Amino acid sequence: MSGILAGLPVELFTTTTFPAVVKSDKLTKAREIMRETGWRVLTVVDSIENMKLLGIIYRVDVLSITSSKREALVSNLM
Repeated sequence: MSGILAGLPVELFTTTTFPAVVKSDKLTKAREIMRETGWRVLTVVDSIENMKLLGIIYRVDVLSITSSKREALVSNLM
């Protein structure tokens, strides 16, 4: 495993509640969640009920989307 998650203990993922977005959510929602929670990374799941991990999106990527692309979806970025 490499990148931002390398070296983190498994217990962190089983005991911490991470904010998640669904792949069909708008990027404006992801930006709002990041602003409110302070998280710089969001998990992308297939549905809130199932919580199957599909990917992650980073704050730097969400912020790079201009306001003119209001209809952009999380699935377009992940």
